[in-house]
Amino acid sequence: MKLIISKGKHRPAWWWLRWPIWYNKSTISYSVKFSSSCEYDLRHSDQDDTNKLFGIGYFPHHRLESARIGWRFDAVRNKMVLSAYAYVDGIRYIEDIQDVFIDTYYVASIVVKKNKYEFRISRPDIHIDQIVYIPKQHSIKLAYPLGLYFGGNQLAPHEMAIQLKRI
Repeated sequence: MKLIISKGKHRPAWWWLRWPIWYNKSTISYSVKFSSSCEYDLRHSDQDDTNKLFGIGYFPHHRLESARIGWRFDAVRNKMVLSAYAYVDGIRYIEDIQDVFIDTYYVASIVVKKNKYEFRISRPDIHIDQIVYIPKQHSIKLAYPLGLYFGGNQLAPHEMAIQLKRI
C-alpha cells in the first residue's frame, strides 16, 4: 500500500483508523520501498532525527516501552538509513541497521523475545539479513501498533511516498 505523508504533516491521512489492540504480539513484518520523494535536506541538526516506519507500543505509553523500525535520509552520504528505535523503561535507544536503496523492496521485521527486541532488515532478492538487538526488560502483553511518522519537532518538508505492506 502506498502511504503518503503530505507536506507540513507528520503522518499519512486516516492513520488513526488502524488501531487494533494486540495481546502477546511476537513478530511484526512489513515490505517497504522508499521512493525518491523520501529524500530530504532540512539543512540543520534535525536532519539526523529518526522518522518511524512501524512498530509496537506497550501500555500505558510507547515512550516508556516500544520497538520501531526507524528511517532517515542521510543528505551528506545521499543514503536512506534504516534503524532500530526503542524505548526501554523510558530510555530511548537508536541504532542504525542498514543503508537501503531507493526504489528497492526490503523486508523489515521486529521480533519480540523474552529479554530483547530483534530488528531485522532483509532484501529477499539477494538473501542478506542485517540484525540488531536491543535489550527488553518488561513483560507487558497488551500492545498497539505504531505507524508511519515523519519527524519529531519537524514536519515533512514536501510530500513523501512510501510503499509499506504488512506481511
